Amino acid sequence: MDPAAFTGTTVARCPACRRELTVALFPALWQPPAAVAPETLIAAEEASCFYHEANRAAVVCDGCGRFLCKLCDIELRGQHLCPVCVAAGVRKKNVAALDHSRFLHGRIAVALAVVPILFWPLTCLTAPAAVFTALRYWKQPAGLTGSGGHGNHIIALILGSAQIAVWLFVSAWLILKK
Repeated sequence: MDPAAFTGTTVARCPACRRELTVALFPALWQPPAAVAPETLIAAEEASCFYHEANRAAVVCDGCGRFLCKLCDIELRGQHLCPVCVAAGVRKKNVAALDHSRFLHGRIAVALAVVPILFWPLTCLTAPAAVFTALRYWKQPAGLTGSGGHGNHIIALILGSAQIAVWLFVSAWLILKK
């Protein structure tokens, strides 16, 4: 295959669905893979890899503190992790760099504040739930594409608080009217 024929961006048709796709091939596709060679342990006083005793330790795992050689080091967003910590992070879903999807609590909070406006009596339940959800999940990470930041939380807080204030005002007015 001639790499020069695939430079830049081209438009192709998907053979399965027949839709047009913009295809961009990167120069790294034509380069041989870079091999990571571990350094051999020279002196007995040097730290060795936890998993490979003959390899010199290059970094320390940020998850468990084990010494790792260049083969075992997995770098994720500036953190150095060993394979065991990465596998545990996948199981427990606590390594943010490995997320494939993310629940956007801010959008749920906005839905709790907006949708029940159509059926007003329901807001006595959903407005406090919207405020609670917005405050409870304030520090959760945004969506994988950068969407779902604090904007939705702020909208939910404003709408939910306004609905609570209206309910309190109407309740006080009905009590004082009697």
